Amino acid sequence: MAALGLGAAFYGVGPTLSAGENVAVDNNNYSVALDGDDYLTVGDDDSLSFADGSANSVMSISFWLKVDSLSANQGLVVKGEEYEIHFTASYNRLMFRRVDNDANGHIRRESGNNSIVAGTWQHCLVTCDDSEAGGGITWYIDGALTQLSSSTASYTASENDSTDLYIGRGVQTVSGSIGTSYVYLTGGMANIAFWDAELTAANAATLSSSGISYDVANSGIATANLQASWKFAEQTGTTVADSSSNSNTASFGGDPTWVTE
Repeated sequence: MAALGLGAAFYGVGPTLSAGENVAVDNNNYSVALDGDDYLTVGDDDSLSFADGSANSVMSISFWLKVDSLSANQGLVVKGEEYEIHFTASYNRLMFRRVDNDANGHIRRESGNNSIVAGTWQHCLVTCDDSEAGGGITWYIDGALTQLSSSTASYTASENDSTDLYIGRGVQTVSGSIGTSYVYLTGGMANIAFWDAELTAANAATLSSSGISYDVANSGIATANLQASWKFAEQTGTTVADSSSNSNTASFGGDPTWVTE
């Protein structure tokens, strides 16, 4: 039986497994707390770009989130002008956007209305196959499909730029365009993972029901496509190891706080 984590698993609901998935957890719920001027940085690497400016590409991002207050534009995951996840101006939703800088275009989609609640841990998964109609973006919150209509404007493919990946720090979005002012998350993030594959609804259910403690790197969920996985198990120091084969180490910016629950 899986060890209980936060979220649904905290209440005794075991993971729902699909073919090829394994139960792989430990007993601790690790996270990092960010207080509004803290963040993490991951150096640029091709494994985190998912695009080359011309070809369509597939990606999925999974993470646990606990936001202290719902305010616009708080950045969660941002890589230059390639892709970003942040809160929308309506506060209670998340937006995933991929940018085509050459064409001044984008594809984007928001999670459903009232899908994010302050003060509680929630599992979030966004997948994208931009060869599909409407940009192919799908949002799952706490294992359930929840999303608004997608938006596409002059998009062919994202660039592979040389910018670092930021966790917990975004940039102000003005009239749909990326601005220059930083907007930081106030809250916590845990168990963040990236794949160059489109995860399924069954995968979303497993990741959510298994709790924060789930060992994604050894779970059997698209393991060959795992590009990065940060579990925050160190609980000391100022770097976070990547459990994938790519060694995408995350480094503290500001003064994040280690948390074990």
